[in-house]
Amino acid sequence: KGPKEEEEELKGIANEVKQLFQKEHILSRVRHQGSEEIPFDPEDFRK
Repeated sequence: KGPKEEEEELKGIANEVKQLFQKEHILSRVRHQGSEEIPFDPEDFRK
């Protein structure tokens, strides 16, 4: 594997981590505010 390929792989992993953090952030906001304030749709995460 060349350095280019490794770089691409790292970028992919970084992106996945970022998305996971965003999901966690949204989920914790939903928990804090209670479900009446944010209509919460798990389908949002599959887009």
